[in-house]
Amino acid sequence: MLRYSDLFFLTRQKYPFVCRIHLHEQFDTTEVFYSEMMPDTNQFYLNLEEPIRSTFMVLRDYILSLDPLITHTIKYGSPFFSYKGRMFCYLWKDKKLNEPYIGIVEGNRIEHPLLEQGNRSRMKILRIKTNEDLPISTINEILQLSLDFYRHGVIKTKK
Repeated sequence: MLRYSDLFFLTRQKYPFVCRIHLHEQFDTTEVFYSEMMPDTNQFYLNLEEPIRSTFMVLRDYILSLDPLITHTIKYGSPFFSYKGRMFCYLWKDKKLNEPYIGIVEGNRIEHPLLEQGNRSRMKILRIKTNEDLPISTINEILQLSLDFYRHGVIKTKK
């Protein structure tokens, strides 16, 4: 399982646009210097504070690895993931709790004890706790259920 303490290191290894990291032991801070040449989607993630940044970056990579037909874009100030041109999930941060969550666009079609409907009519969310291991099996189960609606034609795709 991935631990959040390892996420920054894994992110640093995977993304070459992180040029160097300076640890200031005296001030207990970290400075990260980024390349000026990077896509806008990456800039979105780099503007986030830790541990939200690492969490979102790992979730992005995981979601994109689920199917080669999944695409990624920034819409409404948030990362959205589409399957064959139809949005199926997104990443967002709860402003009150300052915790990330995965929003499932067709969440009303999925019954899962960890999905929260709230006052949403169509979408449900899966909260992610930044101080715990990522619940990869739960994330995978919910995202695969969501993708199956698109793959099997229950939800029509654009392409």
